[in-house]
Amino acid sequence: MDVILCEPDAERVVPLRRRGGCIVPRGTWRQQLVREPSEFIFITPGRGTQVRPA
Repeated sequence: MDVILCEPDAERVVPLRRRGGCIVPRGTWRQQLVREPSEFIFITPGRGTQVRPA
């Protein structure tokens, strides 16, 4: 799986392999690109959470 961070200047791809992890900075939109069957755990605070329209 790759995590794509939508940063102000460009998108940054963080490849997650073999139980890798990353921290998404507050206020940064992100997407996941699943390349093969994967397990993904994320923690998001409930208050103020937004979903970007497709």
